[in-house]
Amino acid sequence: LFHHPHEVPVRKCIERLIDYAPCSTQSFFISLIYLQRVENLHGPGFVNSKTLSRLLLASLIVASKYFDDHSFSNSSY
Repeated sequence: LFHHPHEVPVRKCIERLIDYAPCSTQSFFISLIYLQRVENLHGPGFVNSKTLSRLLLASLIVASKYFDDHSFSNSSY
């Protein structure tokens, strides 16, 4: 189901996310910190060229939701 027949080059993956993801620069930096934490937790080799695109996208979504989302207080409703 999630098998990719080819590996996505790291540089190309990052360039595509920068071009198409409407995220702040802070979100990109925080997503890299999240990736580093994942690798520290699971050991070296967990983040590799086959898993990088998915993990980078997932970490960018989490960082973006935390830093770029606009939340409203209850009084605004």
